Amino acid sequence: VLGTEFKVFAYSERANQFETCLIRGKVKVCNVVNEEDAVFLYPNEKVQLVNLQLVKLDADTEDALCMQQGIFSFRMKTLEEILDYLNLWYGVKFNIQASFNADKRISGKFHQNSEVTIVLDALKEIYDFNYREESENSYAIYQ
Repeated sequence: VLGTEFKVFAYSERANQFETCLIRGKVKVCNVVNEEDAVFLYPNEKVQLVNLQLVKLDADTEDALCMQQGIFSFRMKTLEEILDYLNLWYGVKFNIQASFNADKRISGKFHQNSEVTIVLDALKEIYDFNYREESENSYAIYQ
């Protein structure tokens, strides 16, 4: 599509999770489950899949622009939401101790080429947690 710029968040292991954000141009997004469920996106709009339905929302395109520049950018996210994203990016699992409260919302930015331990070290300064590597692809988060 000429002159159109957008960000897509979709992973095959998360078939029920999808989001796309339009930065420039115009895009039609169709639901593969229900072909009649389609929306047109215009700049600063996004669409998410919620209960297998497309939902159109206003978007803050700064995060999408940061992504193109190799930067993770998040606003008012819980640690659990951030770790969920890091799970997809780095391919590692995070096991949060049941007694640990990860509800505090924070905002921040990290370089995508940073090692996962560098990101965790920065996050633990804000959330006051510890972590340990349980295996090559798994970390325990605890107090």
